[in-house]
Amino acid sequence: MRSLLVTLSVAASTGCLSQSSLDGFELPREARDPRMTFSVRHQDKDERNLDIAIAEVLRRRGLEIVSGDATEANYVVSYVDRWYWDMRMYLIDLRIDIRDARTSVLVATGRSYQSSLAAMGETHESIVERTVNVLFENSGERLARIAKEKQAKRSNRR
Repeated sequence: MRSLLVTLSVAASTGCLSQSSLDGFELPREARDPRMTFSVRHQDKDERNLDIAIAEVLRRRGLEIVSGDATEANYVVSYVDRWYWDMRMYLIDLRIDIRDARTSVLVATGRSYQSSLAAMGETHESIVERTVNVLFENSGERLARIAKEKQAKRSNRR
């Protein structure tokens, strides 16, 4: 019994920590112009169709998403997703990049990382939503929102 408690205590203090982070920089105002168009590129290895989820969240944010021939788009959206197994498959890391279609210059990026515990109850759609939010919030607003969420979680634990 004592060894089980020691094992649980060690696990809780090392690998089972709940960690999550958001990082990136927001989409410039000129890219948010209603005349601007965006093309979300599908990754060949993506079997979960994250491109569709990303396009839907961007569309809800008011961006014009074009499908098919991306040569007409002003901006190209790409993503890198990393999945991890810890009692279940979950999206541990998602980065979304937006580049100028003509110059390939990175104009905005958002990244969301979450450990297994932090991802409990999360869907890949909710992680996409959170990552896209980074593209529309400046870092000061994001830090204030994260601090408020942490405060609320602490209050709920008591």
